[in-house]
Amino acid sequence: MDATPAVRLRDLWLVLEGDDGGQVYLTCPLSLIPGVELITPEECDRRFDAAEPTHALYAYTGESDYLVAVLPLNAGQLHKELDRYAWPTNEGKGCSARVDDATHGNTVSGGMGGGKLLHNALWLHREFVGTASHYRDKERPQPGAWRARAMELLGIPPKK
Repeated sequence: MDATPAVRLRDLWLVLEGDDGGQVYLTCPLSLIPGVELITPEECDRRFDAAEPTHALYAYTGESDYLVAVLPLNAGQLHKELDRYAWPTNEGKGCSARVDDATHGNTVSGGMGGGKLLHNALWLHREFVGTASHYRDKERPQPGAWRARAMELLGIPPKK
């Protein structure tokens, strides 16, 4: 491919989900997350020891071209917190994180309504923004609390 990783970065989204794909928790353009790198699988193997903690996800970029998106370690912490809130009895089982592109439009399929791929903002499932119709024995979140936490852990500066 002739596109550079910098060009590809703006066309890819982080997708965090739980309940074995039954609920999309969050989507966020990779271009909003400071420090994200797109590198080849070979470069990933060279740079990171298997014992070194990383949060790396394979990103399919077409024509059997794979890159690895290396994310801040706090992305994994955010995923755990979202899952613990949404499905406390699952104990982290059924979580998945992936990198997605917009080849299928501006949505991500999944249970509970799927998710949206917004170009300039992160998206959270309605359960995390306080607009769901039920909360399965938990308190309705304070407006903006999960968004602020997600932005903090992903390192996204607040809008001025």
